[in-house]
Amino acid sequence: MIALCAPFQMQLMPQTTGGKSGLTKLLEAELSRFPARAGLYVKHLRSGEEAGVRADEAFNSASVIKLPVMVIAFQMADQKKLNLDDRVEIGKSDYRGGTGIFKYHDLGQTPTLRDVITEMIITSDNTATDMMIAKVGGVARVNQWLGDNGYKGLKLNSTANELFRKRYELTASQSDRSACMTSTRAARAAGSTEAITAAAINRTAEPATTTASGIFISWK
Repeated sequence: MIALCAPFQMQLMPQTTGGKSGLTKLLEAELSRFPARAGLYVKHLRSGEEAGVRADEAFNSASVIKLPVMVIAFQMADQKKLNLDDRVEIGKSDYRGGTGIFKYHDLGQTPTLRDVITEMIITSDNTATDMMIAKVGGVARVNQWLGDNGYKGLKLNSTANELFRKRYELTASQSDRSACMTSTRAARAAGSTEAITAAAINRTAEPATTTASGIFISWK
């Protein structure tokens, strides 16, 4: 999570007179033990003390993008454009992969929009996230809000549904190519002209899409 908060900090942080603060050095030492590139920014609200490591570098926002969706929903509720007490029925087509608990419940549950927002934030529920993105106006509306409120470096690229679809289609395509290459190598090892010809035909065929659709059927 610490690495995901960095895109929200867009301003350069001040340095202490003697260089890096003691807290910044401590954070650098701790993050150096993490086996990946990570960023962190902290600010003590009472004293104003700030510290950070790679605080101005861009990171994939991942589930941090769910926070603006929540804020937009609350603002719409204040403007009487959205009633958080309204209940929505979650059907099979609403289920999403990844994090969250809604997908483990029986079909037909009817949480309030407030409950949906709560699951989106507390359990990072992807089913709840896509439902709320739709309720606040879609991906374009979220990106418009981000731009209007100064978050120029942050963007929602897709819904969870679209993200998982692309991921599974890519995985299926890679698996198909790998299988074709394996069959060609096996045919060459066997020395069979017929087998090599069949393998070549398989390799030149379009990547299978049925595998991707089959994997993704639970989300549709």
